[in-house]
Amino acid sequence: MLTPKAGDRIGGFEIVRRIGAGGMGVVYLAREPGSEQMVALKVLSASMTREKTRQRFLREAESAARLDHPNIVAVRHIHSDEDFCFYTMEYIEGDPLSRVLQWLPTLREPPEAFLEILHQLDSNIQPIDSEAKTLIGDQPEPPHGVTEEDRPVDSNIARKPGYIRQIAAMMRDIARALHYAHGRGVIHRDIKPDNLLLDKQGQLHLTDFGLARIMDEESLTLTGELMGTPLYMSPEQVAAGRIGMDHRTDIYSLGVVMYQLLSLQPPYQAATREGLLRAIAVHQPIALSTRNPAIPRPLETIVQRMLAKDPDQRYANAGALADDLDRWLAGKPIHAKRVGRLGLWWSTKPIAARWAFTAALAGVLSGLILIGVHLSRHDMHHEPHVSPRDIAQAAAERGDYLQSALWYAESLTENNSDAASSSLPLSMVLHELAPLHGRYRLADTPSAFAFDPAGHMLLVGTADDQIRLIDPVLRTEQPVPTRNAGRLKWVGFNRNGSKMLTLHTHEQSDIAEFWTTDGYPLHDEPLTGLGRIVQLRLAVDTGVVVFMSATPAPTTAQTQPVSGNQEPNWYRIEVYDFTEEQPPRLLQSIRSPMPAEISGDGRYLAALASRGVLEIFDLHTGDLLRLPFLGQPVGFCFAASAASSYLAVTDLLGQITVFDVADSVPLPRLVSILRAEEAGRRQQVAPVYMEFGPDGGHLLVVGSETFGQQLSGKSIRLWNIHASPPTFFEARGHDAQLITDGQTLCFWDDNQITFVDVATKQIVNQIAASVGLPTALSTPEILTGLNARFPVSADRAAGRLVCTERIAGDHQEETLYQASVWVRNGSERMYRLLTPSADLQRTGMTADGQFAFIRLADPTRNDWLYVYDLHEQPPPGFRAEYLPSLPSFLNDPLTTDDLCVSEKPLIVTFTRQNENYVWTPIDPLDLSQTREAIASYDPSDQWRLSAHGDTLMEINWRDQARVFDFDVGQLRRSWTLPTTATRTFALSANGRLAAIPHADLRITLHNVGPSGEADIFGQIGLLTGRPALLRFNHDGSLLAIADALGRVVINHTGEFFEHVCEINTGQPIRSMLFCPPEDSILAVGHNGGHVTLWSASNGRSIGTIESPTGTDPSAPSRLTVQTQAAERGGPLLAVACGNRIHVYELPQTINHTEGTPSIATLGAPLESTHPIIALSFSRGTTEENTQNFLFAVTDHGALRWYNLTSEQASAKQWRQLIARKTGMVLDPARGPRPLVDPPFPEP
Repeated sequence: MLTPKAGDRIGGFEIVRRIGAGGMGVVYLAREPGSEQMVALKVLSASMTREKTRQRFLREAESAARLDHPNIVAVRHIHSDEDFCFYTMEYIEGDPLSRVLQWLPTLREPPEAFLEILHQLDSNIQPIDSEAKTLIGDQPEPPHGVTEEDRPVDSNIARKPGYIRQIAAMMRDIARALHYAHGRGVIHRDIKPDNLLLDKQGQLHLTDFGLARIMDEESLTLTGELMGTPLYMSPEQVAAGRIGMDHRTDIYSLGVVMYQLLSLQPPYQAATREGLLRAIAVHQPIALSTRNPAIPRPLETIVQRMLAKDPDQRYANAGALADDLDRWLAGKPIHAKRVGRLGLWWSTKPIAARWAFTAALAGVLSGLILIGVHLSRHDMHHEPHVSPRDIAQAAAERGDYLQSALWYAESLTENNSDAASSSLPLSMVLHELAPLHGRYRLADTPSAFAFDPAGHMLLVGTADDQIRLIDPVLRTEQPVPTRNAGRLKWVGFNRNGSKMLTLHTHEQSDIAEFWTTDGYPLHDEPLTGLGRIVQLRLAVDTGVVVFMSATPAPTTAQTQPVSGNQEPNWYRIEVYDFTEEQPPRLLQSIRSPMPAEISGDGRYLAALASRGVLEIFDLHTGDLLRLPFLGQPVGFCFAASAASSYLAVTDLLGQITVFDVADSVPLPRLVSILRAEEAGRRQQVAPVYMEFGPDGGHLLVVGSETFGQQLSGKSIRLWNIHASPPTFFEARGHDAQLITDGQTLCFWDDNQITFVDVATKQIVNQIAASVGLPTALSTPEILTGLNARFPVSADRAAGRLVCTERIAGDHQEETLYQASVWVRNGSERMYRLLTPSADLQRTGMTADGQFAFIRLADPTRNDWLYVYDLHEQPPPGFRAEYLPSLPSFLNDPLTTDDLCVSEKPLIVTFTRQNENYVWTPIDPLDLSQTREAIASYDPSDQWRLSAHGDTLMEINWRDQARVFDFDVGQLRRSWTLPTTATRTFALSANGRLAAIPHADLRITLHNVGPSGEADIFGQIGLLTGRPALLRFNHDGSLLAIADALGRVVINHTGEFFEHVCEINTGQPIRSMLFCPPEDSILAVGHNGGHVTLWSASNGRSIGTIESPTGTDPSAPSRLTVQTQAAERGGPLLAVACGNRIHVYELPQTINHTEGTPSIATLGAPLESTHPIIALSFSRGTTEENTQNFLFAVTDHGALRWYNLTSEQASAKQWRQLIARKTGMVLDPARGPRPLVDPPFPEP
C-alpha cells in the first residue's frame, strides 16, 4: 500500500494535503470527483494491513455511517480494494479541541466570547503529537516563546463565567450526540480532545469512531486488549476486558475532557503509563473547585458524577447528563446528588459481585468494617454509633462473613441470658460459612501437613514436632513413631500415595525416613548425611527420591555459573531408591547450578552440567546423555506420567524443545512467542512454569510478562506436541494449571476462572471469582516446588474448587483474602471459608472433593490447619447447579421468556427440541429426577405458570389459548381468542382463573380450572389505560391491573367485580405481588431494587424500600414473598435486582388508615454470580424441610438455593455456635485470631 501525496487520486478523490493522523489511519483533505467540494478522507495506514485491522477500520466507518447528528461528523463514502482502504467525511473547517487546550493556558485576558478563540490562535502553533500528549497526562509543552510561568493554573479565562457557561453548553451538545449514538448501538470508547473538532461557528463535532463497538455485534478485539488513549480511559477500560463495559465509559471520558477544559489541567498526572493507569483505577482527582475556585458547586457535582469510578454512580445515560447541563444553564436545580468525601472514597471500591479492579477494592461499606476491625472496646464505648452489630452487618454487606460472625459474637458478649432467641441475619451469615471439621496446631515449618493424593489420609506435623496420621472421614488418628529428636521439616506422600516421607533437621544434616501408609517405618534406620535439604523431587509410583542440598559453587573456569545465574551456591543432588525389600540405595550423586528433575517412572534424571549442556542420566543402566544447546537452558521438566519419558527444556530466548529421552531423539522444537501487536513486532516470552499433562502429549507453558509490554497478566499456552505441526491454545491470565487428571486447563485473572477442555481447546465453563494471591501463596512449596502457590484448587472431577478471593483494600496492608468453595456445575459460590487477611498461608481441596483446607499463620503461636467437611451439610442448602434441560450460557443469557418458577417448588423451562417447542418441568429439590416434557408445537408469545405449580397457560401466535395440567402432563383445554385480545395475561395461584386484557380497555375473566368451561364468566371494563401487567392475589379474589404510566387499579373478581382502589406510583412498574397478612399489601417493584408498598384495601402508601447502594438503577426488581407461616416476626419479602437478593421483614399487622409500619432489612444481601431472572420461596414440606428456603435461577441457567432458616439459641449458645463454626475469636484491636482453647475437643 503506497503513501498518498498531494495530487494523487484515490478512488477518484484528489488528495490536496495531509491534515492529520489518528487511530489507525491518516486523514487527508481531498476534493470530490467532478466538483470542488472538499472532504476529509481517512486512509488506513500502510503499516496496518492485517485483515483484523482492516475489519476494525471498516467497522469504524460503518459505525459512523449509521449516525446522522449535527454534532457528529458525517461519513459519506466507504471504499476498500487491494490498494487502499478508506472512507470520506464532511470536512469541518476548524481545529481539534486539543489545539485549543494547548493554547488556552497562555492567555492573560479572555476574548469577548469563546467564539473568538480560533481567531486568536497563533498560526505557528502546530498540533502536538496525540500519543505524546495524552500518554502520561502531563500538560503539553508550551508553544514557542511561552515559558512555564506563562501557564498559570488560575488562568483568567477559566475563571470567567462566560467561558464556563460556553464549556457547559458545548459539553451538553456532545452529550446529546453521544446519547443519540448510544441509542443506535454505538459506543465511541475514545472520547478525547483530538476527536472533538471546533468549527468557526464555535460548534463542537465528534469524530473518529475508531474504537467504537457495535453493541449487537461480536467484538473483533481479543479479551484483555487495552484500547483507547490512557488519560481519557475509564476505569473499566483500564481493566482491559476483565470488567464489563457499556455506554457509560463515554460519559467518564467526556468528564475528563470537561475537567481539563474547566481547570486547564488533566485530572490525573503520573510519571509513567502504569502510574497513570493505576491512578485512573484507584485514585480520585483533585477537586475541580480546588483547581478553579470559580467553578459553581452544581457544575462541579456534574463533573464529579461523570468521573465516578463505579459506572453505577455515573449518569445512567448521556441524555440525563445533557439534561442536567441544560438545567444548570437555565438556572434550575440539577438532579445529580453530590458525593461526599466518604462516598468518593467508596466509589474507588468496586462492587464485589460485579467487578474487580487491579487492587480488588472493597464494596460500599468496606470503610465501616475496616474502621471496625481496629476498634477496641474502649473505642466502642466512646463511639456508641459504631456498634458491634453495625460492624457485623457492614462486614456481611461486603462479603466478609467471618468478620461478620465474630462481630455478632462480640455484640453478644455482655448478654448471658439463657432465654432462647432467633436471629435470621446471624443465621444467614453462619449458613454461608463452611462446616468446620477439625483444626490442628502445626509445626513451625512451611510443609507441616499433607493429604494423600486420594484425599483419604492426612499426615500432620504438630507443634511439638510429633507426627499424626489421621483418617478425616472416620475421625481416627494414630501417632507415627519418629526415631530422632530433630525438628520436623517436611511431611508428605509420594505421588501415588503408597509411601510417606518425613524430613527432620538434626545437628549438621537433615534426616529422611520412609513410612508405610499404616504409619510403620520401611527401614530399620533413617537416612542421614543428606546436608541441609533445600528441594526434593519424588517419582510417581516408585521409591525414587531426589534430595537437593546447598553446596558451594565450583571455581574452575569450565564450571563457572553462566551469566544470569550468579547464585553463590550450587546444588548437591543425590538420588536414592527406597523400596520395602532393601535399605536406601544411592543411585546418583552430582552437582548442578540448577535444581534437577526426575522422570515419572524414576528412571531418568535431568540436570544442568555447565554452560549450554544438559545431562540426562539413565538410573537403570548408568548411561549418560549430554544435550548441548546454543542458548543457555534455564528451565526443564519431565512429563509427570510414568508411561512417558518426554523432557521439555527452555532457554533464555523462550524457546522450548521437547525430547523423548528414552529414544534420545528430539521432537519438533516448540517456540513460545507472544505477538505484541501494539509494538508492531513479535516479542518472546520467558516461560516461568511448565507442566506436562498425564498423557505426555500436552504441555502447559506459563510465560512471564512480555518484555517491554504492559499487557494483562502472563502468557498461557497449552501445546499439543503430537500434532504436526504442534498446535496450541493461547490465553492471558495470572496463572494456570492442569486439573481433572490433565483433561482440563484452568486459568484465572482478577475477574474470573476459566476452564478449557484440553482435547477440544474449547472454553467449557467460567466462574466469576475475584481471584487474589496473598504474598504467602505467591511462591511454590519450599521443598517440592509443587503447586501450593496456586490460589485455585479443584477436586479430581473439578466439580468443586477452592478459590482464594481478594475482597477488600487498595493497599497491601488493607487487602483481605477470602477462601471460598465454588460449585463448577452452576458457577456459584457454595461456601465461604475463613477470611484471615494476610494470615492466609495455603488453601486446597482433596481429590474427592469432600474436604477443603486452609493454613493460617498465628503471629503469637504456631500455625493452624483448618479442615472443612463439604459433605456435612445435606442439600439443598446452598446447592448450585445448572438446570439439566439448559446449556451453560456463556454468551447468550437467558431471559424471563425462557423459564418460570413456582413455590411448589417447580421450575419450567421453554426450549426448542428438534422441530418442536417443549415445556420441561424440573424439580429443584432433585435435578436428577426427570419428568415428561409437554410439547407446544408453536412458539408461545406469552405463558404463565401458576404459583402452586400445577397449571400452565399459554397464548401463541395463532391467538390460541391453551391450558395444561402439569400434574398429569396433559392438555386441559384450549380455545381461540378474539382478535381484540392481547397477550399480557395473568393466571391465578391455584390455576383456576385467567385474566386476559383486550384492546378496547377491558379485561375478561375465564374459568380455566379442571371443572367448568373456559368461556368468559365476567369482565372488568372502563380502564383508563392499556394494561401492562396483571397480578392475582393468592386465592384469586383480587386482581391488580397496572398500566405503562405506573398506575394500578385493584378489583374484586367475585360476582359483581367491584372496584376496590386506585394507586398511582408515579414510576414504571416492573413487577407486582400481593403480600401477607391476608394479601393486604401490594408490593410494587420498580427499577434498581426500589419497591413501594401500598394498602390493597384503600390504596394508601404504607412504605418504601429504597434502592440498595450499588444496584443497577436500570435493572428490574423481581419480587417473591413467603406465604407459609414465618418462624419469626412477619413474612419475608425477597427483592432481586441484578445478581443480589435483599430480604425484608414485613409487618405482621397493618393499619390501613394511619401510620407507616416498620420494614426491617434482614442480614446481608444474598449473592449470585450472574443476574437473577426468577426466584421463589419454596412452599416446602415437612419431610423436605425446605419451607424456609429461597431458590433462584440466573440468566446462565444456574439454580441457586438460599437457606433462610432462623436458628433458636440463647446468647451463650450463639457465641458457642460461632466459635464452633469458625474456630476463631475476635481481637477487636487486631481482628480474627485462632481460638487457643476452643469450646469443643480437639480432633
